[in-house]
Amino acid sequence: MTSIGKNVDSSIKDLNTSLKHIPNNLDHQSLNEESNILNSKHQNRIDKLTAANGDIKNLLDATEIAMIDLQIDLQNYICAIATLREKNKHDEMN
Repeated sequence: MTSIGKNVDSSIKDLNTSLKHIPNNLDHQSLNEESNILNSKHQNRIDKLTAANGDIKNLLDATEIAMIDLQIDLQNYICAIATLREKNKHDEMN
C-alpha cells in the first residue's frame, strides 16, 4: 500500500471513529437538556417552598406575640379567679 493509501485508510478510520461518537454526543446533549429542565423545575419548587417557609415563619412570629399576650391575659384571669375563691372561702368561714 502506498503512503497515500495509508493516509486515506487512516482518515477513514478517524472519520468512522468520529461518526461513532456523534450519536453519543447527541445523547449527551439530550441528557444535558433534560437535566437543565429538571434543575429549573426543582429550583422553581425550592423557591416556592422557601417563600412558603418564610410565610409560615412570619405567621408563627406574629402569633407568638398574640400567644404571649393571651398567656398574660389567662394568668391575670386565673389570678382573679384564685382571689375570688379565697374571698369566698373567707366569707364562708365568717
